[in-house]
Amino acid sequence: MNEESLKEAEKLGIQFYQPSVAHSILFLSWWLDLNASKDFDLVFSEAQRPLSAFFKTFDPPALCAFALDEEDKVYLVMWLTAMSDVSTAAFVSYWCREEKRGTRKAHKITKLLFEIAFKHIDVLMSVTKHESLLRIFHRLGHTVVGRVPHYFNGEDAWILYLTKDNFENSKFYKVGEKI
Repeated sequence: MNEESLKEAEKLGIQFYQPSVAHSILFLSWWLDLNASKDFDLVFSEAQRPLSAFFKTFDPPALCAFALDEEDKVYLVMWLTAMSDVSTAAFVSYWCREEKRGTRKAHKITKLLFEIAFKHIDVLMSVTKHESLLRIFHRLGHTVVGRVPHYFNGEDAWILYLTKDNFENSKFYKVGEKI
């Protein structure tokens, strides 16, 4: 990551997850909040519900960035998981707390994180089992590859991909449309 991106990330309050006591405490609190809401099911598989599996999701080689609110609670997280033997593609996952979605700051952070990712990765892959989220993916510029039966905890899922060009031509990127 270049120096300019790091400075911009720091200015926006973005932190990069490291397996440490401090980050573990923050992510434990986030895990508790996710489990108390419907959001866990929106982003994670049932296999990731146990705390140990949840933490493994973010351990290196995954790359994870997050932002804290004014109460030092995690409110936005984006992480990349490398696809084995494919150095130009990665799976991307993203979560933002409901009351922060669509805010100017969340937009700036999200845009910067995708820009940083595209400096290193050509294609970002995503999976969702929630058909209702497809419109959000579309606003970000994703292309739906198709629906795969029984893919996600026995439920159908949609596989999507995002390229830098599609992202930069998206309504989210160009006009800051709320996701």
